[in-house]
Amino acid sequence: MGFRFRRSVKIAPRIRLNVGKKSASVSFGGKGIRHAVSTTGRRTTSVGIPGTGLYYTESSSSRSNNSTYKNSSNNTYTYDYALAYEKAEKFNDAIEYLTSLHKECDYDYD
Repeated sequence: MGFRFRRSVKIAPRIRLNVGKKSASVSFGGKGIRHAVSTTGRRTTSVGIPGTGLYYTESSSSRSNNSTYKNSSNNTYTYDYALAYEKAEKFNDAIEYLTSLHKECDYDYD
């Protein structure tokens, strides 16, 4: 069994600094959506329904092989927020459909 170390510190409203044994990360966001960027290059986006325990997480292991990051001429990476917003909206639509499915049922309970 190995030892693990993790420490999370709130540095501003909706922003946390997370420090582990091998890397550190910064996460930002509030209830329902959170985005994290690690020193190892991992980027994680989580979208969920607060209070239900139901959430969806998508991660990328490196910047170079992820299509949501675009390499500009000065060799820096920028995140495509429009794509992330579109994915979050698609996820929220699916959750809305699932949570309202029982309301559309025409079954009589007699």
